Amino acid sequence: MRAEELAAASTRKRGARISRRDVLSVARDLFERQGYEGTTTDDIAAGARITKRSLYRHFGSKEQLLYELHDGFLGDLLAAVENLSGSPEERLRSVVGSHIGNLREHGRDVKVFYEEVKHVGSARQGDLLRRQQAYERAVVEILRDGVESGDFTVADPQLAAKAILGGLTDCYRWFDTSDTGNAGAIADELNRLILHGVEPPGQPGTPVRLTPQLASALQARATTAGESPVDRIVTAATHLFSTRGYHSTTTQQIADRAGITKGALYYHVKYKEEILVQIMRNLLDRYLSILDLGRTLDLPVPQRIASYIIGQTYAISLDREAVAVLIEEQKYLPEDMAPEIDEKERFAYSVFQQSLVEGTTSGVLDPVDLRVANLFMTGMVTFAYRWYQPGDGLDVSDLGVRFAELALHGVRTRPRRRQGSSRKR
Repeated sequence: MRAEELAAASTRKRGARISRRDVLSVARDLFERQGYEGTTTDDIAAGARITKRSLYRHFGSKEQLLYELHDGFLGDLLAAVENLSGSPEERLRSVVGSHIGNLREHGRDVKVFYEEVKHVGSARQGDLLRRQQAYERAVVEILRDGVESGDFTVADPQLAAKAILGGLTDCYRWFDTSDTGNAGAIADELNRLILHGVEPPGQPGTPVRLTPQLASALQARATTAGESPVDRIVTAATHLFSTRGYHSTTTQQIADRAGITKGALYYHVKYKEEILVQIMRNLLDRYLSILDLGRTLDLPVPQRIASYIIGQTYAISLDREAVAVLIEEQKYLPEDMAPEIDEKERFAYSVFQQSLVEGTTSGVLDPVDLRVANLFMTGMVTFAYRWYQPGDGLDVSDLGVRFAELALHGVRTRPRRRQGSSRKR
């Protein structure tokens, strides 16, 4: 037998021993490192040490691998809510616990899926959406039961469910899945935040509203796409990167969408990576400008936090495609530019954190885990770029107010504020 025949036979024998999960793990590692479009089925077969024919026999396509990475996580979530019993609070606690437990098991799968979901075909996306909606309906039912029993105060259970599940799922971006002993503590802290918010429980919550001053300041910061060639290039690339992915987008496609020649594009930008950096830089600069409002308006801590959340919601509604690029395409940042983007994100985190520290130190906020609170509240709002559609009947300012109410008050019913009373912070 020739050497190549021996090698093929050896590969077939190893392939018989490898599990479906092993192949999925190899695909996930490659998608995470190289991106979905940058990974070939040859790469996956070689990494799993099976033949390409065997790979296709078991999975059918590369897209099926990506689909199944999320299918396992989603299947476990649905199974966890099928037979819940107990009070609305007990059932909600169970949902949070199982969600974080499943993120611990599937965290990297979830990360890869959400970064690459644009490459899943419409039929499979439709199937996943139906199952996601079934999971969401289970949480909506819990919240509605809590409202009927008087345990919860939630103006819009469906919106609250989207916010809660968005914040929980966004934990994949920061939750350390290797620290298996920490999952229970994280789930407990998230339950505390979802039920009670960051204001001390047992007290009336701070009223949340979009003040004319904040509304005017936000409107002043609303920017429209410029008409310069560079602006048109960035706008065109933002749409293409968010819908097709960075790797799948060519400079010719960017030039065509921007209405210029490829030669003119290269006159204004040297590399495609330069456009990617500019998209992220523009987005974060606009977001930091909006965050700065909370500091310049000299608000008490709870209202300041509300202004941050309303402002963040406003920023995301204006730049949903840019947010998608920031979250999903960071793996393609040039090494020498990644620190700049990381520093801007850390600064945004620190602005929020300073107010949380000030609030807990002064006693106007509950002494929660400030890191978890910061990341969960930010993630709850950020994840909305995946489902919020301006013009679908929910005004962005109302959405921001609802997010802020959930962050400050949680869903647990609080005592009513006495008529005419106010608390100074």
